[in-house]
Amino acid sequence: MAQPPVAPRADHGDFWCPLAEQLLQDPAVTAMVRELALRSQLQDRQGDVWTLLVESTSLVRDANRDRLAAALERAGWKVRLTLEVGAVTDTLALRRAVEQGRQQERAAQIVAADPFVQALVREFGARIVPESIRMM
Repeated sequence: MAQPPVAPRADHGDFWCPLAEQLLQDPAVTAMVRELALRSQLQDRQGDVWTLLVESTSLVRDANRDRLAAALERAGWKVRLTLEVGAVTDTLALRRAVEQGRQQERAAQIVAADPFVQALVREFGARIVPESIRMM
């Protein structure tokens, strides 16, 4: 089986990703602001000025920034956000994708190790289609 992907960790990733997860629980964090929280990487924290890095220029809007800053304030972080466009390596969305890949790999291993499945493969020439395996 293939190895699950590994997400490189950014300097502030272990701070930002759990905070972004918390922000997604805020009912006001919807649509583009939700995407901004999911797909941004905290690049820098200088006092109350935080710089978020995003790949998509469509997320870099004053309204999105202001709504995310308001959500941060409701969560106890009164900060001024700046948004920059660039390549990201450690976002909540990327971490979720890596975790989903790990779960998929575990599910494939469980199916492949199942004695009934092994018997079907051995006796009837069945084959396992990894893309058809879904975690419940």
